[in-house]
This record gives sequence, structure tokens and C-alpha cells, in this order.
Amino acid sequence: IQQNLLPRAVPIVAGLRLQGFMIPAKEIGGDYYDYISTSHQSGERRDAHLGVVIGDVSGKGVAAGLIMATAKATLKGLSQQGLSPKQILSQANSIIFEYTNGHKFMTMLYFQYKEAQKTLSYSSAGHEHILIYRDALRKVEAIQSGGFMLGMIPDSEQYLEEKELFLDSKDKVLLYTDGVTEAENEPGERFSLERLKAALEKNGSKPAQELMQAIKEQVYAFIGSHPQYDDITLVVMEAA
Repeated sequence: IQQNLLPRAVPIVAGLRLQGFMIPAKEIGGDYYDYISTSHQSGERRDAHLGVVIGDVSGKGVAAGLIMATAKATLKGLSQQGLSPKQILSQANSIIFEYTNGHKFMTMLYFQYKEAQKTLSYSSAGHEHILIYRDALRKVEAIQSGGFMLGMIPDSEQYLEEKELFLDSKDKVLLYTDGVTEAENEPGERFSLERLKAALEKNGSKPAQELMQAIKEQVYAFIGSHPQYDDITLVVMEAA
């Protein structure tokens, strides 16, 4: 059931290529990613929007899985209402708080891509860094996401911000959960943000699908025979 909650197909949108995967550490995990396609009326014009989401519920097991499923349904509904990323996260926080009452939380990044304008705006609820590969420079940029986790307090609007990313052709955005950077090998070392940035810099010139596969292979080569401790989720967005 949980695997069926994840995207079954990658949406085709003008100007943006997407790849994503999630591998749970146990039977039920709290990691989540999704693509949410919507269209909204703007005067006489109908604009196509795409929501790209990644999130991570605290803890594991059935409780985390239920919150993940609740978040998916909540975001699906809110995304149809023509709201901004900040408004979507603010309202999602209030709904999730009703169920968690502050005992569990969820980090999240919500990106909104407007196909006509080719703009990418986002809001963060305490999630991991956003990594951007700048193709012209062959360099990686790390942006601290900021914001406040969902489900901890009744109203989080004052802690949320909304920003815009500007991407040139072949630039990549890499989103991930802490199961990637905190993945451990046999001696107890962690994969770390620095290793992830190095992997992105090394492979960033590859198309989105090949980049995803290269990073996935590098993470699992690092883990080796050590048991996977946490869910591992990656999402790549590539500007066409």
C-alpha cells in the first residue's frame, strides 16, 4: 500500500525533467516524495502547475506511515486550490497537528513549477539542504532550507518563507532525506552532506536519470554490507 502511495509515473512538463526514488529501511517508512500536477484559471488563461514534494516523518513504523499517507492526501487537496507553496505548507501543518498534537513531526520541501513562466518557487518546513548543480560552472551550491517542521505547533505560518530558484539549462536540483546523509558503513562513518555534494559535483553533468542512478550506487557502495538504518529518498529536477 505504501509503495502505491509513491508516484507511479514521472510527469512530462515543458522545461523540467524529473527523477525520484524511495527505498524504505523497514516494512513501513516515513519518507515521502510526490509529483502533483494541477491547472489553475488565470483570467482567460489556464496555467499548468507542478508540485514537487519531498518529506520525512520522525521515527519509523506504522505511525510514521500513517502520517505520511495523511500528508500525501492533504497536499493533494491543497494543491488544487491555487495556493502558494508557503500557504500549502502552513495549512498542511494545521491539519497534521490535529493528528499528531505535537508528538510527531514531519520535515518537508514543497516546490511549485509554473510551466508557462518556467519559474520554480519553494517553501521549506525544516527539511535538509537544497543542492543545486550549476552546469556552466560545474559547481554545487548548497542552500539551507529553513522553516519549521510540520505538526509541532498549531500555526507555523510565521516560521515559513517562500523563495524562488533560478535555473539555467542543464542545471540540476537534488533533494534528499536524512537517510542519505546519515547512511552508515560498517565502521560507523556517515555518508555526510559533503560526500553527497561531491557525488553531485562528480556526476552533475549527466542527465537526470543517470545522475540519480550514479548517486544511488555511490550511497549503497558506501553502506556496503552494513544494514540500512533509515529510508533513503532522492529527487532530481533538471532544467531543460
